[in-house]
Amino acid sequence: MNADNAQPALLVDPALRVFKVARRNFVDHEIFEAEKERIFDRCWLYLGHSSELPKPGDFISRSVAGRSILFTRDAKGQLRALLNTCPHRGAQVCRERKGNAKSFQCFYHGWVFGADGKLRSQPGEESYPDGFKARDTSNMQAVPRYESYRDFNFVSFDPNIVPLEQYLGNAKEYLDVICDQTDAGMSIVAGSQEYSIRANWKLLTENSIDGYHAMTTHASYFDILMNTTDNMSAPAPTQAGQKSRCDSSSVDALRHGNTGAMAMRNNNTKPMGIVMRSK
Repeated sequence: MNADNAQPALLVDPALRVFKVARRNFVDHEIFEAEKERIFDRCWLYLGHSSELPKPGDFISRSVAGRSILFTRDAKGQLRALLNTCPHRGAQVCRERKGNAKSFQCFYHGWVFGADGKLRSQPGEESYPDGFKARDTSNMQAVPRYESYRDFNFVSFDPNIVPLEQYLGNAKEYLDVICDQTDAGMSIVAGSQEYSIRANWKLLTENSIDGYHAMTTHASYFDILMNTTDNMSAPAPTQAGQKSRCDSSSVDALRHGNTGAMAMRNNNTKPMGIVMRSK
């Protein structure tokens, strides 16, 4: 932060009903680095839904709070969250966004890892000491903390963070409402529309919860709603035994850097979601 800048980062005066946030909060690199360390390195962050990896070998690589994470279902069906980096020289191991694979090979030196992150082979293996592959440090490393609630999977980079369910607190009720719409469970509709926004994450978050701008900025959208009878009718309830469907971009809103419209879909409706990614 610029010490020469006399303007406070936050000015609050309840007596005068003043609450002002300095613009440098949205552009200052030091503030952003402090936010990453004090906020996103110390909380639970959404990674993905279990239904996105239905089969052994399925994987998704995602960026969570600036770190590349490999979300996999190993050969035994266990879900794992691995730091997507080779323990040898730190190169990115998986460079594909999603797919199905029995193993992952680092492009730099050719080390091969299983979907569970364990080292399977490496060139020149005979030159390494006995038991090298059995060392934990030879494997892709799991994120410090990984837990799931109702098939919503979260990671944390703080090994000492409180358990996920304790952290979620009363927010669990909202997830329960979504999950309990049907006894058949829910799944994520594949695909999303993504927008890269060159803006600070707080601007995106603020805009997403600011209803004050809606009637002016999105006037044409509300005109369409008011003139389309189909959009004004109540959605059909989910039938018994029918899975609830939630588009992947909607639950992406739970992950840092993304926001989207949280909207449940049943099998009779067409998913339409938006993911907005901030820098």
